[in-house]
Amino acid sequence: MQRKAKTKPRFDVILADREPQVRSALEVLFIDRVGIGQINEASNTNQVIACIAQSCPALLLIDWNLPGQALDSLMPVIKMICPKLYVVAISDWDGDCQHALMAGADAFICKYDPPDLLMAIVDDLLDNSASVRNRVAITYKE
Repeated sequence: MQRKAKTKPRFDVILADREPQVRSALEVLFIDRVGIGQINEASNTNQVIACIAQSCPALLLIDWNLPGQALDSLMPVIKMICPKLYVVAISDWDGDCQHALMAGADAFICKYDPPDLLMAIVDDLLDNSASVRNRVAITYKE
């Protein structure tokens, strides 16, 4: 009996940040990652909504201070359009952590945290493992 090797599903990603150089750096992290499919970019909340409505990706990595509508009020809309979407909020201020998690982000990371931490969070989310939200929130409470 021959077994077929399991292939990882492809996950589409949206990288949303107001700064093009940040989006480019994030894209470098994701571009050759196994399991990552299409990568879209957005520089404001209107573009984020348009991307989500068009493709319903698996992951949204979003600058918590992205220009446009405030994300705490936009999160319910995002989750309504694409309920299975994982949202990782990013910011250059760790004080946004609790606010982002309370608004519905699945995880939070600071822009100055190491890339390995971001990729570990993404792997945890996409692999549907233990609650990243609780682990990340505890990290920033200490």
